[in-house]
Amino acid sequence: MNIDNERNFHEKRYADDQRNTKFLSSAYLVGSIAYEFFFKKLRLISEGCEVLEYGSGISMYANNIVLSAANITGIDISAEAVKISNSKMIQYDNCKYLVMDAMNLDFCDEKFNLVYGCGIIHHLDVDKAFSEIYRVTKHGGKTLFLEPLGHNPFVNFFRKLSPKLRSKDEHPLTIDDMEVIRKYFKKVNFTYFSLVSIALIPVVRVFPLFIFMVRFANFIDKLFFALRFPRRWAWIVIVECEK
Repeated sequence: MNIDNERNFHEKRYADDQRNTKFLSSAYLVGSIAYEFFFKKLRLISEGCEVLEYGSGISMYANNIVLSAANITGIDISAEAVKISNSKMIQYDNCKYLVMDAMNLDFCDEKFNLVYGCGIIHHLDVDKAFSEIYRVTKHGGKTLFLEPLGHNPFVNFFRKLSPKLRSKDEHPLTIDDMEVIRKYFKKVNFTYFSLVSIALIPVVRVFPLFIFMVRFANFIDKLFFALRFPRRWAWIVIVECEK
């Protein structure tokens, strides 16, 4: 991957984001069950921790834990994102953001109790990223990531139709990437979301009770994901690791 491509893409995105927010908001609504799970887990495991927000973007996530974590350090390749994040979180003494390459972290070994991120690993070389994540995570520490998967043909069809929404080098996680993660951490758990529920994206805002539809579809998804073979076609995976 080319780190300069990623930097330039995100500098432009955070300075002037012109993506189709109406369509994306529908997609994110269908994926909201995964985000609920992610933030519930994040709040549960972050209390009193030295936390690294890995690929922070514009700091949409630290608000969930800033009052309970000991300290939060966020890093991002985009100086624009870091400037926005520091401005948004300026009232919190225990939260700061730094411009940094996620694959070459400028931190000592075993510094953080928790490393978390949302939609960041698929922008990186997974092996290099998790080598660094493992290095800076304390013994007994945890990591938590929410990421897209890359095997569902319908989701991949949309990705081909909307190349401007993504940088040139990003790639949704594959089964092989997930095996790379397993080689670093002794305990790894994958939780899968969104299969049947993907079909709701075009119509989710047409119906007044859409959130109930999403939750029912998520219930059906859970039944599918209880089996092993449908998991590769999930849209979203949450990765939990313990060192």
